[in-house]
Amino acid sequence: MLASVHDIAIRPLLIRHYQSQNWGSFIELLRDFLSHAQSQQCPIPIVAGIAAAGPVLQQRCVVTNLEWVLDTNIISDEINGIPVEIVNDFVAAGQGIRALGSADIETLQGGDPIENNVRAVTGAGTGWGQALMIWCDSRYEIIASEGGHADFAPTNSQQLEFVADLLTHRQRVTIEDVLSGHGLVNIYRFLLRRGNSTPSPSMTRDMENGDEAATICNHASSDAIANEAIQLFAALYGSQLGNLALNCVPHSGLYIAGGIAAKILNENTKAILVQAFLDKEPMRPLLDRIPLYLVTNAHLGLLGAALVANEAYFRA
Repeated sequence: MLASVHDIAIRPLLIRHYQSQNWGSFIELLRDFLSHAQSQQCPIPIVAGIAAAGPVLQQRCVVTNLEWVLDTNIISDEINGIPVEIVNDFVAAGQGIRALGSADIETLQGGDPIENNVRAVTGAGTGWGQALMIWCDSRYEIIASEGGHADFAPTNSQQLEFVADLLTHRQRVTIEDVLSGHGLVNIYRFLLRRGNSTPSPSMTRDMENGDEAATICNHASSDAIANEAIQLFAALYGSQLGNLALNCVPHSGLYIAGGIAAKILNENTKAILVQAFLDKEPMRPLLDRIPLYLVTNAHLGLLGAALVANEAYFRA
C-alpha cells in the first residue's frame, strides 16, 4: 500500500495484493509494486514501514513461512535510501487499531472495559499471530510475540484424537498447526478420516484447483464435513482466545484480527467461539469482563505499517 498519513488519518493512494509465495524475494515484489506505482503516477515514497510475519531483530527479519530475509539497509538501498522500519506483523496490527473507526470493529462481547489497561491483538491467517499492548507514557507500547509456535493443548477426547492424528507425521503440534489456513485444512482432513467420509465431487475439484482453506469456507453451507470443520475451528479459536486472555488479562480489549475470522463467523459460529472463550472455569467470571472485538477491516496490518512509517519519518 502507498498512502499519505497525517497523524492517524490514513489516505490510501494505491493498494495491490500479491501472493507472496509466487515471488522469490521481497525485493522482487517491491520492484513490481514501485513500477506499478510509477505507471499510475503516484507520489514517490519518502519513508517505508513493513509488517513482516516473523521475529524482527535489529531491523532484520527471516520470514517464518517463506524463504525471505528482510533487511532495512538492503530495502532502503533499493528505494533511494529513504528510511525503512520493519516490525512484526501483529505489532503493525496493534498500531493499526488506532486508525480504526466504529465501522471497522464488531463487538462480540461488551465485557467491562477499563480505560488504558492491557490490550491484546491476535488472530489466524497464514499463521497465528499475537501481540500485547501495554499503556505507557500516554500511549500503547506494543510487544511482539511468536505465540503461534507454542504447543497446542487439546481439551477433550476429539481434540486428543486430532493431535494424535497430526503427530503421525510431525514431531510436535503448535497453535498455528490448528489455527491458520493450513490448520483448517488439517481439521477438515482429520474429520474426513475420522468419519471415513468422502468429499463431494465439487468439493474435491475445488480443493485440487484452488485455495483449500477458502474452499472449505465456501462449501460450509453445502458440505457436512466442511461445516463441521468450520464449527470445530471456531471452538478451537475461542478456546485459544481464552488462553491468551488468561495470560495477559486484557481489560481494555482483546482484538481478533487475521484473515480467517471475518470469513467464518456467522451467528452460529460466533456463539461457538464466545462460549469456548468463556469455558475456563473457575475463571469464567473474569473472562466475562474482557471486551472481545472482531476487526472487520481487512487492511489492519497495512494501516499499522503506514503509522509505523509515519513515526519513522519523524524520528529520521
